[in-house]
Amino acid sequence: MRLAAYQAPVAHSMIKLLRNIVLKQYEPFNKFIFYWTAFNNIYVTVAEMNGHKASLIYDNGVPKTCSIDGFKISKVKNIKEKDQLKHIFYDFSKELKIGLIRHESTEYFVYRTPSWNSKKIACDAFGQKLNGVINVGYTVDSNYPVWSPINTKLYEQYMGKHDERSMNILAEQMLWVLYTIRNNTFHGGKRFDDANDRDVVTKAVPLLEMIVMNYVDAV
Repeated sequence: MRLAAYQAPVAHSMIKLLRNIVLKQYEPFNKFIFYWTAFNNIYVTVAEMNGHKASLIYDNGVPKTCSIDGFKISKVKNIKEKDQLKHIFYDFSKELKIGLIRHESTEYFVYRTPSWNSKKIACDAFGQKLNGVINVGYTVDSNYPVWSPINTKLYEQYMGKHDERSMNILAEQMLWVLYTIRNNTFHGGKRFDDANDRDVVTKAVPLLEMIVMNYVDAV
């Protein structure tokens, strides 16, 4: 699916900015933020085009309301961001999924050992070997990290023998890795390591760019 400028104006604007400004000192964070802003516009738009959008909450045919400072405000059922991401993943082409998996950045995330509070976390308390990225906003104990994993065994099998089931699993896992990096970058605050790891963001940018450019023509 390609989205015209009138359908995804923010996405097109972000791409134009990326093409016309010089990013030096703060690369790759600026690039990641620009591309994620574009991607946000894309997955919200695609979800809405397919009927997944906010709706009024009714009670016996009448919109429900709540009172805020004396004003009557309608109650609305929103679409969660994770649901919008799940929905757009179903729209990913086979070529895009394969491109994400076979990109060198994915290999980096498959075999990296993430950090938290300046400490590499090779395994958690469950004996699981960590890779991908840690969600620093939800991790409170290095023994019980909250993280976005990639199935190493499945990745190695897929790289040797492609199959559609593995392709879908691995491509979706990479989408959640990017989402976690987004959360760390936007909401990590003063936390460090996976929240502000320059290498992590540098490797994430081409994957995010690949997704965005699948929907927006170069301008």
